[in-house]
Amino acid sequence: MTYSEPRRLMSRRAWLGSAGVVAAAASAGALVALVRPDPVSGHPPGAPDWLSAALAREQQLLHGLDAAIRADPTLGVRLAPLRADHAAHLQVLQVLSSRYGPTPAAGGGSSARASTPTPTSVARVRQDELAASRATAAAALTAAGGDAGLLASIAACEATHAAVLT
Repeated sequence: MTYSEPRRLMSRRAWLGSAGVVAAAASAGALVALVRPDPVSGHPPGAPDWLSAALAREQQLLHGLDAAIRADPTLGVRLAPLRADHAAHLQVLQVLSSRYGPTPAAGGGSSARASTPTPTSVARVRQDELAASRATAAAALTAAGGDAGLLASIAACEATHAAVLT
């Protein structure tokens, strides 16, 4: 007597590929539903509350890193990867913001930046990274879907920066 495997209707690879296509389609549908224009006004929905604050935090971190590098140019090599990460975060948040239309500046824009001392040392940059990580993680708890994942990823990156700077 020989043993033969039961015939499968679909291979695992085909099933996983189909599941991936379905998941991608569902994600795209959710994104379209999230950013769909308001049927009454024809404008996209308003930006979430956390978006302008996240944009301001990333801009502030970039300004702080630039100030630290200006104060001690030898830090340029050490802080360049962190600066590149924050520039990428800012770019992604700006793309997200453009889906919602104009976003009001958080806390008055440049006045919020002027009231916060700019970091000139690695210790100060580390403190700012930790504070930004905590604030971004808190915002992730209030965000929905992919936005929550984006914010959690940014918060984790900022926490990693703080750990690298110890």
